[in-house]
Amino acid sequence: MTSPCRECYPSISLDTLNYLLQSHLDSERKYVSTGKVVPRAVYLKQLPLYTDFFEQILFLNQLCVLTPETTKHWRCRNEWVCCNGKPNFDFLQQAFGEATVPVADCRKKEFSGHAKKQMKMKDFLDYWRKNDQAGSPCSGESLYLKDWHFTRDFPDYDAYSTCSFFRSDWLNEFWDKRDDVDDDYRFVYMGPKGTWTPFHADVFRSFSWSANICGRKRWIFYPPGEEEHLKDVNGNLVYDITSEELQDKTRFPNACKAAHRIEVIQNPGETIFVPSGWHHQVENLEDTISVNHNWLNGCNIQQCWLHLKTSLLDVEHEISDCRGMEGWEQQCQLILRACAGMDYTEFFRFMCCIARNRIQSLDMFKKQHLVLHANINMHSEIVENLPYSSCDETNSETQSESAPCCFKEDTIFVSLEAIPTNIVTTLSEPSVSKHHKYIHKTDPAEQQWEAPNKYSSREPFSCHTSTVVSCKEGFHRAEEWDKTKSYRMCKCPGKRTSPLPTSVVLKVFWF
Repeated sequence: MTSPCRECYPSISLDTLNYLLQSHLDSERKYVSTGKVVPRAVYLKQLPLYTDFFEQILFLNQLCVLTPETTKHWRCRNEWVCCNGKPNFDFLQQAFGEATVPVADCRKKEFSGHAKKQMKMKDFLDYWRKNDQAGSPCSGESLYLKDWHFTRDFPDYDAYSTCSFFRSDWLNEFWDKRDDVDDDYRFVYMGPKGTWTPFHADVFRSFSWSANICGRKRWIFYPPGEEEHLKDVNGNLVYDITSEELQDKTRFPNACKAAHRIEVIQNPGETIFVPSGWHHQVENLEDTISVNHNWLNGCNIQQCWLHLKTSLLDVEHEISDCRGMEGWEQQCQLILRACAGMDYTEFFRFMCCIARNRIQSLDMFKKQHLVLHANINMHSEIVENLPYSSCDETNSETQSESAPCCFKEDTIFVSLEAIPTNIVTTLSEPSVSKHHKYIHKTDPAEQQWEAPNKYSSREPFSCHTSTVVSCKEGFHRAEEWDKTKSYRMCKCPGKRTSPLPTSVVLKVFWF
């Protein structure tokens, strides 16, 4: 395997990179200040629109729990679980028994985590069966299958599909593009009742989501900043947040100041969204299987960068006595990579990869824009002959006339079939501006589309679609749908209007 060549990554100073990331954060700070993160878990009984989830959950870094609706059709929830809700050991052994899996011993501490080893899946399942029959650990070990790269090991087995809320995943996008390593941040966890994960924050200060295939988990969360109260006098984070050692004020003098402890019980099928920088500890209350992803995108890339900078400062402080040695800065980067999982060079490669992919999407959009222009003549007759109906609300009779063709230069009327699918699917990154709305492609028969209410010149382009109606005042986006009378109402008072059933309007704005 070869590493990408230097030409792929143009030279940029560290100060410039820091400035760009900080400018990105500053540009949205006004919007963030209008929102307020709730110091509790928000349970979403109904799935919201992506735009709402983006603005109220992702962008505000809000802890939340999603209904089992997001996982009910997953293959793994049918095949990996018995009718009684317990893990289907027979199926798991038959399908994956020969796989080598990472297993942690929850009774052995190693640094800030549990000691790990490799096992055959069939051996782990044998241990789990005996443990389940005995009702408690049947040996001196408490084994927990953790961080198994299942999709990498079984790429043809479609165990699950990522919820649309979590698909804007820069981290795994970058690792999937790389040809020098075979890695990702998609994991499967399996463990008996009582297995657990120590108190920690996720790698790179990433987001994570965790969906229970079966079983129940108990999560203990602390919002960002609270972890500073949970360090001992030497600056080490507490290992077990439930341990009595926190009561020792000589070791943890500030533990009583951590006032925002949040506990969540996660049930089968539910998905927890873990925001960036939220420290947490997890315990399996029953025999449990879960799917976990770590991920980054434009909402939390700043936290990742700040974490890397802070980690480097810690490294430099630890080996400051060697500062005069040759290659000291390079050595700091090596230690940073070992401790934080990424150094500055790799972070820069990561950002270049993400930027390049989006530039390619923009180029593709430009080509599709030309195709749409070619279709204008084909559909102009529909627009020119668009009828409208006018009457008072109390009068049921209508008088049809030909509506004038009064659209602007940046408005293109095309049929639904003429809109290339990848105009919707490739633009999977919504703007962080609250004024931009994500493009939803819905059932053409319904013709319901999200539209932004303002456009920002920071974006290289913006587009939206909407159902069009006509009246004497011209063309308007349908404001209301009257199902009882089967017509749409525009914003003009007292006017009954006709929809354009076979077309939508696509507005493209270039800056």
